[in-house]
Amino acid sequence: MAVYYNNKGYKEEQQGKYDAAISHLNKAIKNDPNLWEAYNNRGLSYNHKKMYDKAIADYSKAIELNPKKYKPYSNRGLAYYNQHMYDQAIADYNKAIELNSKDYILYYNRGLAYYDQQMYDQAISDYNKAIDLNPKDYLSYNNRGLTFYDQQMYDQAISDLNQSIKLKPDYATSYSNLGLVYLDKQMYDVAISDFDKAIELNPKHYKAYNNRGLAYYYKHMYDQAVSDYNKAIGLNAKFYLAYNNRGLVFYNKQMYKQAISDYNKAIDLNQKDYLVYDNRGLAYYHMQMFDQAISDYSKAIDLNQKDYLVYNDRGLAYQSKQMYDQAIADYTNAIDLNPKDYQVFDNRGYAYLSKQMYDQAIADFNKAIGLNSKDYLVYDDRGLAYYYKEMYDQAIADFSKSIELNPQFKLAYSDRGNAYLKKGMNKEATQDFNKAK
Repeated sequence: MAVYYNNKGYKEEQQGKYDAAISHLNKAIKNDPNLWEAYNNRGLSYNHKKMYDKAIADYSKAIELNPKKYKPYSNRGLAYYNQHMYDQAIADYNKAIELNSKDYILYYNRGLAYYDQQMYDQAISDYNKAIDLNPKDYLSYNNRGLTFYDQQMYDQAISDLNQSIKLKPDYATSYSNLGLVYLDKQMYDVAISDFDKAIELNPKHYKAYNNRGLAYYYKHMYDQAVSDYNKAIGLNAKFYLAYNNRGLVFYNKQMYKQAISDYNKAIDLNQKDYLVYDNRGLAYYHMQMFDQAISDYSKAIDLNQKDYLVYNDRGLAYQSKQMYDQAIADYTNAIDLNPKDYQVFDNRGYAYLSKQMYDQAIADFNKAIGLNSKDYLVYDDRGLAYYYKEMYDQAIADFSKSIELNPQFKLAYSDRGNAYLKKGMNKEATQDFNKAK
């Protein structure tokens, strides 16, 4: 009777009748407590019901009863994976592969675990093996393509995703992923075409709507972007990225309260994405709510100490509160992480200027100009430092360069007019003041 109930339970599990399957498998185990297949099969139903602890317990019992069978290890690995217990999942996949090195799905699943841990080289190696064993597995091509995408290896990503589409033309996710590659390549119309195809194949593909929204956002087609984000949220109200991305649209439309509302929702759904805190901080900053902005930037830094822009953003907030030492410390951290962004040098230079540390300010403005000689604001900033050091000729030269780069920048005329006054060049000063009006 145990084998009968086991077979019946397994058939019901395959049909998606998980409660009925569990009931029959319970009877199988009652009749034969040593039937490892029954534990393994009951674990499958528990796994489908997202009762992962019970699934793991059943797979563990199956392994205890018959440690030479690879499927309970593979199945337990999947249950661990579903709980984001990646090390345990990989250990089980390793054991399953040791017992059966010919099942491509084991390499595919282990690749997923490596991918989610951002161990991309190991993931690609496993997808390679899965493809070697099963060259018609479109999912391995799709996921290897996605891994190449995350490594900015776009040509390889495009090749793999096209192969996935060739093998399974109705698989919407491959089109959506291909769109992401073209999105990164700033080929927005091509990306939109791929997202359109993904949505045509699967109208409930909320990620495709979200991704198409990003393409519209980058094309400054904000109404279309919001419409797509709304659709993504309607399909999956727990998809935090859609709220974050819709918030970005509102932010760019200077609708800061609406942006903050969306960022709040995104954070309610996921407290681990530092960029959402940074985005909300920017909205608070533009509302001149500097304490709230600093709090959000600090949270973002707690989550990720490697993004120089967040330090720069917090530095600007400190600077707005005239907390120049803290601002300088943040700009310095930003420069340590990325010494190639001229604006951070300009920002630190202005903080030094505010502290009347003119030599340090000039040194930073020099560095900023060395990195980008086309920004008229930096010349005006350096001109102010020379002005306050009573080096009026140098100040006039910088204000003139600022005007050359942007003849509509009235403040530079006013600044140069002040420098002319200091040199007793009243006629030139008057002309500049008139242009500044």
